[in-house]
Amino acid sequence: MTGTNLRGARRISSAAGRTHAKKFAPVRTTAAWEKLSSAQRRLHEHAVDIVGALRRDPQLSLSRLARERGIDPRTVRKYAGPAIQFAGRRYSATTRDPLFRRMQFFNMQGQRVTIDVTDSRTASKIGRYMNAVDHYLRTGSTDHLREFRGNAVRVRKVAYPFITHPRVLNRLANANEIGFEDLYARVS
Repeated sequence: MTGTNLRGARRISSAAGRTHAKKFAPVRTTAAWEKLSSAQRRLHEHAVDIVGALRRDPQLSLSRLARERGIDPRTVRKYAGPAIQFAGRRYSATTRDPLFRRMQFFNMQGQRVTIDVTDSRTASKIGRYMNAVDHYLRTGSTDHLREFRGNAVRVRKVAYPFITHPRVLNRLANANEIGFEDLYARVS
């Protein structure tokens, strides 16, 4: 049985002749992400979404969320390993995690770029910023943008400043560069 595949995991022979599956490592880097098939990328994205839902509402069930998306809960635990903990009689999300997320952002020229985020706190900060931009575009109020003025998010030693100037944000919105439905760069 050595060398045959079982659900994407390579089987390895043990000294006693038994086989066991090679341990799957959750995606934490761009290199690991690039090695995934498109189906595996979708499963990873679903797992990250489920972790986010568990963080927002700890009363939700991992099993129920997984079933609603048509995924086995074990698959979610496999892809979101370091972001899921077992406490009491149920699974919950950890307060932060090192899971890979590919997200949309803007560079200083106002061009949409894809950045590879490898921690939940950075992803949350980008999400809060995009919500503040959305709030500004809907209401004209810059109150929510204040916390981001003069700040940047750092990803892989590259600083991406938050664009907070109303004129620039209006120009981006008028050019249809800002789209909130696609904050996360999804697998096509």
